[in-house]
Amino acid sequence: MTQSVRKCSWLTLIATASALFLQPFVARSEGWTPVEPPSTTQSPLEWSTPERDDEDSKQKGVTWNSVDASPNGETTSDAPIRSLVWQPLEQKDVITEDNIVPFSDLDAEKVIAMEPLPAYSRGSMIQIGETVYPNLGYNALQRKPGTWVNLQISAIDDSWQQAPSPCKDGDFLDQCADGLSRNWLSLWADENFSLELQWTIHSLSGEGAPFNFSIGSETFGSGDSGTKFGDGQSLGFRLSKNFGKTFGISLGGDSLFHLDETTDLPKPLYLMGTKIFKLNDTIEPPIISFSAGLMSDVYNPETNLGTITYPKWLRGGQYGSIFSVRYDDFAKDGFAEDTAGVTSAYVCAEQSVYKTPYKPPSAASSDCIHEVFWGPAISLGFAPWPWIGLYAIYQSDLNFGISFKPFKNISWQFGFELVAPIAGINPGLDNFINSTHCPGENISFGSCRTRLGFFTDLSF
Repeated sequence: MTQSVRKCSWLTLIATASALFLQPFVARSEGWTPVEPPSTTQSPLEWSTPERDDEDSKQKGVTWNSVDASPNGETTSDAPIRSLVWQPLEQKDVITEDNIVPFSDLDAEKVIAMEPLPAYSRGSMIQIGETVYPNLGYNALQRKPGTWVNLQISAIDDSWQQAPSPCKDGDFLDQCADGLSRNWLSLWADENFSLELQWTIHSLSGEGAPFNFSIGSETFGSGDSGTKFGDGQSLGFRLSKNFGKTFGISLGGDSLFHLDETTDLPKPLYLMGTKIFKLNDTIEPPIISFSAGLMSDVYNPETNLGTITYPKWLRGGQYGSIFSVRYDDFAKDGFAEDTAGVTSAYVCAEQSVYKTPYKPPSAASSDCIHEVFWGPAISLGFAPWPWIGLYAIYQSDLNFGISFKPFKNISWQFGFELVAPIAGINPGLDNFINSTHCPGENISFGSCRTRLGFFTDLSF
C-alpha cells in the first residue's frame, strides 16, 4: 500500500513539472518573428587632424600628416610613398635604428627643403656652416658673426731692394725678405653687416725685435739693419654686407692712414664683390670663389681705367721718385708728405718720360703727385676639399697661389704664391724688371723675375 502511494506521488510530481517547463516553450514557439538581415552599407571614414601632438609619437619619430582626398575617393599622389608595416617579432629579436630606417636607404634619399647655409668671411678664409675653407683670393663676404680677430703675416722672398738682386730664391731673411703683419679687429659683426679695423705693421725685424735666431754664422732679429721692429704702422678698414646666402660686397681701404714716416705701402681704396658657388649639396661641398671689383693705387697701362685725386689728409708716405724729389721735397728727409701713393710716380711718368717722343720730368704737372691710377681687381679660386685651395689673383699683374688648412677645427691656414711670374701681362712692370733687376732675363717663370710669397692667417 505504501509503495503504490509513493509511485503515484512520483508520477504526479513528474507530470506537474513537465507541464510547468514545457508550457513556456510551447508558448514561445508560437511567438517567433523574423529578424531583418544586417545592413551591408558602412558609413564613410572621416579623417581629422589631431588636436594636439602625441608626445609618444614624437619620441618614436612618427610624424602624422593630413592627406587630401581626391574627388574620386582615391588617395592622392601626395600621400607618403612608404607605409607602416607591422610584423610580429620573435622573443629573441632586437630592434636597432637600422632596422627601422636602413642607413643605406637614407644615403640614397635626396634632402628636401634643406635651407642653404650662408657663406661668411673669416679674414682670407671662407666659412660655410661649420666648415672653414682656406684662402681663395679676394674675399668680400661679410664677416662671420661671433668672430673677432685675424692675425696675418705675409712675406716675399726677394725684396728687390738692390739691383741686380743678390738674393736667392726662397730666401726670406734680412734684406732678401719683404714682410708685414696685417691684422683685423671686428668692430661690429651681426646678420646685417660687418665693420673691421685693419692694423698693419710693416717692419717685423730690426732693433727692438722680440726674437733672435741664427743660421750658420749669421744672426737675425734685433740686429737686422734698416727700420726698427714695429715701424711702418698703418690703419685701414673694411665695411661688408652679404646679399643672399653666397654673395657679398665690401667697401674698404688698406693702409690708408700711416702712423709714422717709415712705410712705402700703397693706399688702395676698393669696392669688391665675391660670389661663392657650391658644386654639390653635401655638407662640405667643393666650392668656387669668384671676386671682382675696382681698386685704386694699382698700375697696368693695359688695364688702367683712369686716375683719381686723393685729398690732402690721405696723402703721405715713403714714396721716393724723381717726381716726389722735384715736387714734394722727398730728398730732404725721405718722406713725401704730399704724394698720394705708390702709383703717383706713374701718373707723372705718363705725362712726361713715358711719352713718345720722350719728354723730360719737368713736363709733368706738379699736381700729378696728388693722383693715383685705378683699375680692375679680380680673383678666381677653387677648393676641391676644405683643406686645400688653388687660386689666381689679378691686381696689376697675375699671381698664382696654393693654400692649405691642415686642421678641421682650427681656423688657421697658410699658403704660397708665385708673384708676377708671367711676362707680357704688365708692360710697365716688364720695363722695370728689364731695366733694373733682370736685364736680358725677363722670361716667364724665370728664377730672376718670379718671386715666391708666403702667407698665413689665424682667425678666432
